[in-house]
Amino acid sequence: MRMRSILCIAASVLTSTACSAEQPEPGGEAASVVSPQSKRTAAPGVVLLPILTPEELRGADLRGELGCAFVEDGATGPVLIAAADVLDDAYAEAVMRLGMAVEPVRMRATRPGGFNAMVGGVEFIDDEFFARIVTTSDAPLDDSEAPPLPARMEFGTADSGTQIAVGQWSCGP
Repeated sequence: MRMRSILCIAASVLTSTACSAEQPEPGGEAASVVSPQSKRTAAPGVVLLPILTPEELRGADLRGELGCAFVEDGATGPVLIAAADVLDDAYAEAVMRLGMAVEPVRMRATRPGGFNAMVGGVEFIDDEFFARIVTTSDAPLDDSEAPPLPARMEFGTADSGTQIAVGQWSCGP
């Protein structure tokens, strides 16, 4: 059931993204995000946020009955997915792939609060990496059952600085 919920969120995000008339803004040169683990190294001078593949979405095995997804503007799929139960003491879990990483990064929310704590924004961490979702407006981008909100994702490591991706944050069943 939980994997079905996460896949449904990813599918709804893809649908709303595909229907969006907005085009991505040309970006400037970004700084490199490098982790001590070689499988997480991005190309020098470039931060790539590849979308999670269908296989990675199916294999994420996140605990939780409800999920959220961040889609970068112009992307065709989510770069981060998360899930949590609707329990005040539950911690959300997330998965994203950084740069040309072979394996997605698995993270945990910094605070409990379950699904409800994710909806308005959340911060995830692992041993050296962080990803923070910040909703930039409460105005939904469409009138669907679980409408996406404009958001940005701040991410990086303590030694690489913070990178920012602009997109949308969708949460729901």
